[in-house]
Amino acid sequence: MSILNRYQGFEDLELNGPTDGSVHTDAIVEDAVRAEVAEVQVELEQQGQEIEELKAAIEEQDEAVEEVQELVEGMESLIGSGSFNSTAFSQLYNRAAKLNTVLGGASVDRMGTESLSDAATAQIMARHGMESFMDNVKSWSKKAVEAIKHIFNIVINFFVGIFSAAEKLSRRADQLSKRLEASDKVKEKVKLGGWNVLFDYDKHGLKEGTEGWAATTAAIANFAKLGENPAGVELGQFNSAYNGLRSAVAGDAKKDVSATEKKEGDKKILIGQSAGIRVHAEMKDGMAKDLAEAAVFARSLKIHFGTGDTKALTTGEVAAKADKAALKSLLAEAKSTASLLRTDKVSASFSKATRDKVIGSLNVIKADDATKAKEVGEKVALVRAIYASASSYGQAVTKQVVRTANWQLDAVSAHI
Repeated sequence: MSILNRYQGFEDLELNGPTDGSVHTDAIVEDAVRAEVAEVQVELEQQGQEIEELKAAIEEQDEAVEEVQELVEGMESLIGSGSFNSTAFSQLYNRAAKLNTVLGGASVDRMGTESLSDAATAQIMARHGMESFMDNVKSWSKKAVEAIKHIFNIVINFFVGIFSAAEKLSRRADQLSKRLEASDKVKEKVKLGGWNVLFDYDKHGLKEGTEGWAATTAAIANFAKLGENPAGVELGQFNSAYNGLRSAVAGDAKKDVSATEKKEGDKKILIGQSAGIRVHAEMKDGMAKDLAEAAVFARSLKIHFGTGDTKALTTGEVAAKADKAALKSLLAEAKSTASLLRTDKVSASFSKATRDKVIGSLNVIKADDATKAKEVGEKVALVRAIYASASSYGQAVTKQVVRTANWQLDAVSAHI
C-alpha cells in the first residue's frame, strides 16, 4: 500500500475521535512516518556521497598543487646545478604537465630527452611551460575559495535533511509511545529485522544504544572552527584540535563498537564491530610540524560506518527479551537523540553566516612578498582541508546517529 493510500480517509477518523480500531490506526500512521524517515535517509545518503566526492576531488587537486610546486623547484634546481641531467629534467617536466591538466590548466606539450641536451637549452625550451604550471597553481587558490563555498552549501543542505529526519523520528517515537501505552503486553515472539544489526537481539536483547558519538561531534565542531579565521590559524591550535578529534573518535569507537587501534606506517587505524555494525577510522599519527603538513594531516581524516559480518546474527523469530519498561527506555533514548540532532554542533559550524565570514576572510588575504605568499597559500590550503574533512566526518557520524535512532524505533515497533 502506498503512503498516499495510507493517509486516505484518515482525517475523518481523527476528527471522529477514537474508534475500536484506534490502535490499528496508530500503527498505520506510525508506518507512514517510518516511510517518511526512510525517504529522508535516502536523500541524506545522496548528499553524503556528494560531500565525499567533493572531498576526494579537493584532495586530488591540493595534492597536485603541492607536487607541481615541488616539481618546478626540482627543475629549477637541475638547471642551476651545474650537472644537468636531461632524463631527470624531462621526467619532472612531463609529470608536472600531467598534473597541470588535473588542475584545469591548458594542455602542454611533453618534453623528450633529445630536446634537452643542456641546462641552457632546457631553460629556453621549458621556461614557458614552467611559468604556465606556476600560474595555474596560483589560479587554483582562487578556485579553492569557490570549492570551500561549495562544501558549505552541500553541508547546509545536508543538515536541512537532518533536521527533517529529527522531526520525523520524534513524531514516530510519539506514535510508538501511544501504541505501547495502548498495548496490554509486548509480543511473546519478535520477528528480527534489519534493526537487529544494532543489537544482536537473540544474544543480548535490547542492549544500551549508541553513545551518539557525542564527543566526536563536539570535536568535529571544534576542529572546523579553526577555519573561521584563515589569516590567524596557527600550528599549535591545529595540533590541539586535531589531537582532540583523534582522541574523541578513539574514545567513542571503543565505547560504541569495542574498536581496536593499530598503526600502519604513519597512520593510526581504528577498526571495530558490535553486533552487525562496523566502523573504520583513519588518521595520521604524531603532530604536524608546519602548516603545509597540517593540511596533509587534515586530509588524512577518514571514517566509515557500515555493516560488518552478520553471519552470526540470528534471523527469523525469537522469544521476546524486553518488557514494556525496556521499550519505554529505548523510546526515550531515540527521542533524546532526535532532540540533540536539532541542535547539532557540527551544523552550527557550517551555517550560512559562517560560510560568508570564511569566504570573505579568504578573499581579503593578501601577500606582500614571496615568503608571505607561501604562508598565505599554506593557510588557504589548510582551511580548505579542514572544512573538507570536517564535512566528511560530520556527515558520516550524523548519518549513523540517525540510522541508530531509526533502528531503535524499529526494534520497539517489532515488539508491539
